[in-house]
Amino acid sequence: MGQLGAACRPEVQAVGKSRLTPSYVRKVFNPAFRLALPQVCTGPAAQYCPGMTPGEGRVFACLYAYSDRVGKTCSDAAQVALKQVQ
Repeated sequence: MGQLGAACRPEVQAVGKSRLTPSYVRKVFNPAFRLALPQVCTGPAAQYCPGMTPGEGRVFACLYAYSDRVGKTCSDAAQVALKQVQ
């Protein structure tokens, strides 16, 4: 969170706390969260989330934020991967 801009931070915090955000998505806000990025998401992550480490939660949060642009294949693969994390 400390690396987010002042205008972005409240938006991300609101998404993390919203009851409308699925629980499997809220996991990515834990600083210790790590998960291999699905191969089909490497291109979209490079395009929409430059400079983010692929296995960190914030790249998944970024892909979720751009889910309408990253393509159904990446969006679906990221959701499946997140849902499998206990």
